[in-house]
Amino acid sequence: MPKYLITRKTVGYLSTLAFDFDGTLLRRDLTITEITVGALRELREREVRLVVATGRRFECAREHVTRLGFRAEDPVNC
Repeated sequence: MPKYLITRKTVGYLSTLAFDFDGTLLRRDLTITEITVGALRELREREVRLVVATGRRFECAREHVTRLGFRAEDPVNC
């Protein structure tokens, strides 16, 4: 079980959620699960601002950002 867990009950307290790719959203085979994609979609629907903060070059992060439904105005910090 993760140390911190965002639940439907606690998500109401969030305004922004920043996350990394490697070891956070990406699995070892560099894929993102449908569960993760759905969870991020639900957070966005609840008006939580999602921010990518990664050490990857933007060109390397672009594929994953697109898969997660980020738009041009969404922040991606590389």
